[in-house]
Amino acid sequence: MRETSPAVAGFKSHPPHQGIDPTTSETLKVLIEMENDGYSESTIELIGRRLGTLAKDVDLNNSKTVKEFAAKQHWSTAYKENVVNAYGHCAETQSIQ
Repeated sequence: MRETSPAVAGFKSHPPHQGIDPTTSETLKVLIEMENDGYSESTIELIGRRLGTLAKDVDLNNSKTVKEFAAKQHWSTAYKENVVNAYGHCAETQSIQ
């Protein structure tokens, strides 16, 4: 009987097509710090989603453009507050003013 490795026979793992996005790296730092500070998993997940929403369109290292972007969006007031709160965590972790 032929032995097979634990990996799926016939398939090789390929390296990623691109490197880690610096924005993703910054977001991960924020989320890891929140985890270390004792935030719940659901809170960390929501903050991560909100930061991802922002990072698609603006540079998270530029607080002015983040504020301008959020202000122009047609989001509910509650959602805007959540996004601004998420960015607050990022700004504090990254020492962004």
